[in-house]
Amino acid sequence: MVKLKKDEIKVHNLMVLKRIDRFIEDIFIVASHVVLYELMIDVNQYIRKDVEGSLFVVKRTCQPVFRIIVLNYQNKITTSILNFIEDINGDLTCEVKSPYFIYENAKGKVNVVWFHNPVECESATNRSNNSCNTTRTRLTRLIFLLTRT
Repeated sequence: MVKLKKDEIKVHNLMVLKRIDRFIEDIFIVASHVVLYELMIDVNQYIRKDVEGSLFVVKRTCQPVFRIIVLNYQNKITTSILNFIEDINGDLTCEVKSPYFIYENAKGKVNVVWFHNPVECESATNRSNNSCNTTRTRLTRLIFLLTRT
């Protein structure tokens, strides 16, 4: 089995992602396996979405500049795979409770991203280092900073 280097994997991932969105220029965060859920607030219940796969937080060359993309391999209803795309903007609020990333989008939907690998969740959402005067996690800080530009 051939083992790819990190930079080779990133180049490959960029090629795959650019087939979905030609405006993607960089990848900030990668998680190999996540599952998405939606919180139904009225009944206080989580409903599993038909979205499961690799997660990427990407930067684009046009608006919206930042997105969350899940390359979905869960969709069994159709022959085409429907990938999950969520724009990151000022209306996105979030919280991390490892192994879960919980956020509310501009439409008021509360989504939960479950990371299969808790280490990836911690890596993607690791606590800020001592040089940063905040308790926000890396992903929430990234979203906070991106929405302020």
